[in-house]
Amino acid sequence: MDFNQIINRNNTGSVKWDFIERHFGDGAGKLLPMWVSDFDFACPPEVQAALHQRIEHGVFGYSERDEAYFNALLHWFSSRHQLTLKQEWVCSVEGVVPGLALLVQMLTHPGDGIVVQGPYYGSFAKIITLNGRKLLENPLSESPDEGYQMDFCQLERLFRHERPPLMILCNPHNPTGRCWSANELEQLLFLCEAYDVTLISDEIWADLLLPGETFTSVLHLGERWHKRVI
Repeated sequence: MDFNQIINRNNTGSVKWDFIERHFGDGAGKLLPMWVSDFDFACPPEVQAALHQRIEHGVFGYSERDEAYFNALLHWFSSRHQLTLKQEWVCSVEGVVPGLALLVQMLTHPGDGIVVQGPYYGSFAKIITLNGRKLLENPLSESPDEGYQMDFCQLERLFRHERPPLMILCNPHNPTGRCWSANELEQLLFLCEAYDVTLISDEIWADLLLPGETFTSVLHLGERWHKRVI
């Protein structure tokens, strides 16, 4: 892939290029649109070729996921993250945000509190508040020597006083890029267990790490926690 090729994305319906003024006002079109995770390099040739092959068939009806789909997905997690997943665990949704919104609706009731750790992805707050749930913040602490850390003392107070049924974890954390260690994840899970909190682990950035970071999934911590996490 050529990451140095500059591709003009204007007039393609691109949210970040063609609609920047709608989001940020008149004159924003002169700005560089670096506000959304939408890359400006071309899709890999292999993916383009597969799409062209499918399009050339000419008929687009209802489709279902076949064995090749599941095999590719399970192989990816096995080879890239040393995770052994089961096919029956896989549930396809329209995207991360719709998937999280469905989980909020399934696992909580209106008025319930849901914990997030700031600074956080803005859509987390929208998912919680637009569904009539209460946003509970557990801000990360920051120091020059240790970087971003979880504030477990404040989190336990939040669990004890608010009794939230759900917490959304971001790992690797967006926007800091921090990957949580096995010890940190285990400490978090023990707290969730003690206060009967279900943990949603958003691990969408596991394939794109900052230098020096090592990704550990909550699923790496063993079957004991499988019923506690999503």
